[in-house]
Amino acid sequence: MAPSTDRPARWLLWLLIGLTLLRLLVGGLMGLTDDEAYYRLWSLAPDWGYLDHPPLVAWLMWLGRQLAGDTALGLRLLNPLLALAGSFALWRAARLLFDARVADRALLLFQACPLVGIGTVILTPDSGAVLAWVLALWSLAEFTSRRDARWLLLTGLAAGIGLLSKYTVLGLGAGILLWLAWHRDLHRTFRRWPLWAGGAVALLLFLPVLLWNQAHDWISYHKQFGQLADWSDLGLGNLGQLIGVTVLSLGLLPAPLAAWGFWHGIRSADPRRTLIPLLSLPFALFLLVHSLHDLVLGQWSAPLYPGFAILAAWGLAAWEENAGLRRRWAHATLRLGVPACFAVVFLLYAYVAVPGFPVLDRKETTSQTRGWPAVAAEVRDWMERSGATWIATHGYATTGQLAFRLPDLPVLQLDERSRYLNVPPPPRAVWGQPALFVEIERLATLPPLKRRFRHVEFLGTIERREGPKVIRVYTVYLLADPKGNPLNNPIRDLQ
Repeated sequence: MAPSTDRPARWLLWLLIGLTLLRLLVGGLMGLTDDEAYYRLWSLAPDWGYLDHPPLVAWLMWLGRQLAGDTALGLRLLNPLLALAGSFALWRAARLLFDARVADRALLLFQACPLVGIGTVILTPDSGAVLAWVLALWSLAEFTSRRDARWLLLTGLAAGIGLLSKYTVLGLGAGILLWLAWHRDLHRTFRRWPLWAGGAVALLLFLPVLLWNQAHDWISYHKQFGQLADWSDLGLGNLGQLIGVTVLSLGLLPAPLAAWGFWHGIRSADPRRTLIPLLSLPFALFLLVHSLHDLVLGQWSAPLYPGFAILAAWGLAAWEENAGLRRRWAHATLRLGVPACFAVVFLLYAYVAVPGFPVLDRKETTSQTRGWPAVAAEVRDWMERSGATWIATHGYATTGQLAFRLPDLPVLQLDERSRYLNVPPPPRAVWGQPALFVEIERLATLPPLKRRFRHVEFLGTIERREGPKVIRVYTVYLLADPKGNPLNNPIRDLQ
């Protein structure tokens, strides 16, 4: 672990390059997740907002498609590249807050996180949120080291990028204000123009998203923030799951080091030591409170992991100087914990990218990526035999996956049309013709179909499988003679 002073160690640079190439390879071989296929539909008609999230994930997919085609690699192209750029910002922040040795180890621990390993392949809104968080952390580290308030302009830019990714990045702004208010010698920053100019930059970047929501009856805010108001199912089960997933995502051995760094950092009088804990605290508390009444998905906490990796590296350096158990734990983390985490990451890559690996559980996320070429071929065969000219669905997952695999055929979700406000409604020449309805069994219910079509004929089923294991079964109907426009849009009457 030979330390450097102005850049990561050379072996770390080679590791980053190798991991980036590997992630690009895996991204090209792995099928799309349901959410990625859904976001791809957004990228076909870029806009300033969508039902579920701000627009950055769609923009990144749009740009990737222009560079590498409408393929899995094209859709994911920018994710590993942005992760590579963010890694240098992470290293620089750790170097300024601690030293080069901690920075090298922070970068190593971050790359070893299993959640980071898969999150730098699959492109989701969390990818942009992580990059924004790292850029903000870097700019604030420059500010506190140099006491040059102009770095806060970059902080505002990072916050704006984050708000274009996920609404939960509002927690970043709360963390910045908390950190500035925590230290008396930083209070004068509130009188410096770059702080407020940086806030204005963030707001200007986010303003088009606000205007889009205003023009669409605040539909995105009702969906996302409406979940916060439902406290009907209180319990500790989701909290335990959140903590467990966080520990496993960091690694069993690095996680206690990060906890040590968080505790000792927040008790410090040095702004460089408190920066990461206080920056993370509002968002971490939000996730903890939310888990008391609803499920917190593992990737939601991803923006916290760069800071956790730095804290774990700091804890590693401190524990190495102790005798007894702490020293042995630090050595075990480097010799066993980090290699074990990388082994998990590489096994995940093999599992999702190499043909022939059996599906462990049809409910796990990567099972969404499997079996779709055969399903698409069967759907095309049913279309030719039945005379249908377009495909109807009930769920966004099936819609996105079939649209990706059958780009020459119209694929339309009959309900939840608010998901596709950026896409012009198809003309009657499309939806007035016979359709092939394809959907998983639990969503393929007859009453909604009969309310929209006079002719509903059961044709059969399609199994999506990986080898001998059936992942999902899809019901197939022929739909004809629509009762008006079968597409239900809550924003505009299409009848």
